[in-house]
Amino acid sequence: LDLECSWMRESLVDWICKLPACTALLANLIFLVRVMWVLITKLRSAENSETKQYRKASKALLVLMPLLGITYLIVLSGPSEGVGSYIFAVVRAILLSSQGFSVSLFYCFLNSEVQNAMRHRFNKWRDKRNIRGNIAHRFQK
Repeated sequence: LDLECSWMRESLVDWICKLPACTALLANLIFLVRVMWVLITKLRSAENSETKQYRKASKALLVLMPLLGITYLIVLSGPSEGVGSYIFAVVRAILLSSQGFSVSLFYCFLNSEVQNAMRHRFNKWRDKRNIRGNIAHRFQK
């Protein structure tokens, strides 16, 4: 018994969705390359060692890739049969589902401004709690 869903088969109609996505991805890729070009030229003008420059540029590239959705270019098409298709499907699922986490990790959790604001908020909450605790403790005696 071979059950097949008609909407799961590839067809030319799929390009109604794929073409705008590919266009946006191409524009993002061009934007990413342009940003990298500017970044590398700025780093070359600075007086750092060359390895540090390229490390900074590659770090910036890795931070921008999930934000611009470049991971979609990697998983746009792949093998359709065999073990390779299963591995490709797993890799695609991991990349696409972790994209939001990686953006939040780089732009929120690892951001020094956000960390400082959270640390300030926690210290303020802790101090407020300690002051109230000390006042209540004094009145109990």
